[in-house]
Amino acid sequence: MKRFIVIFILIGTMLYAQDKVVTNNKTSWNLGQAKTIEKGRLELGIFLPLRYGITDTLEVSTFPLFDFILPNITLKKELLNKKKLSISADFSLLYPTFGLSLVAKRKIAGLLPEHSKIPQILSTDMGAILTYEVNKYFIVTTKVSLNIPIIFTDVTKEEFPPIDMMLFYPRVASYQGAIVYNLSLDIDGNIFDRLFYTIDVDLYQSLITYNSHSEMPLNIESKLLLTWKHSDSFVIYLGTKFIWGNYPYGRANLSLVPLFDVAWAF
Repeated sequence: MKRFIVIFILIGTMLYAQDKVVTNNKTSWNLGQAKTIEKGRLELGIFLPLRYGITDTLEVSTFPLFDFILPNITLKKELLNKKKLSISADFSLLYPTFGLSLVAKRKIAGLLPEHSKIPQILSTDMGAILTYEVNKYFIVTTKVSLNIPIIFTDVTKEEFPPIDMMLFYPRVASYQGAIVYNLSLDIDGNIFDRLFYTIDVDLYQSLITYNSHSEMPLNIESKLLLTWKHSDSFVIYLGTKFIWGNYPYGRANLSLVPLFDVAWAF
């Protein structure tokens, strides 16, 4: 049962986890693009982040479903907005120590040994996003980001082993002492009427390592997502994610994960 709960949460996490859920609207439902939402608009899904437009070029977001165990916040600033080209930068902070300690203590899904020693970690993520709208049927977004952990406590690999479960691993590998890069390419557009599509590819790999066990080999994820925009205040997402994972203990495999969410705007 605990494993089911964790996998269910992760399925939802992947829908936002990189953050690519878009429709052809310049001020709404553009999560993952360089564009920010308009001032005063609030968007919220079950697994998707809560996003709020502070100004027309600055938004703040967080994941309220996970905040009580994984406190997090992201700021995105739109730097350029031409007719078809947008460029922005984002910066995120995440404190994962409490959540990882809870996973180990309760032996959830076997992700960590019960007596793991979790270091004090502040995870930072900074990225640059570029979106070019060829037309409403074909919108291209590229993003490059670096996940840089600040680790305040020294622990050994035996005390804090890598979490090699799919979906988790690329996002927590940096906690072993590495800077991990993420390169992504998204293609979004309108199919017809209120139906939109997203196709993306993400690459994850360690760029700089601080010890012999923190290197992460290349991991690849790809998503196919359909978005039904019922209105400007309600959308439904349905899709699937393909994962090619290379894990610390010599296992490489292909996995398929379903995706589903609904979201509201106010």
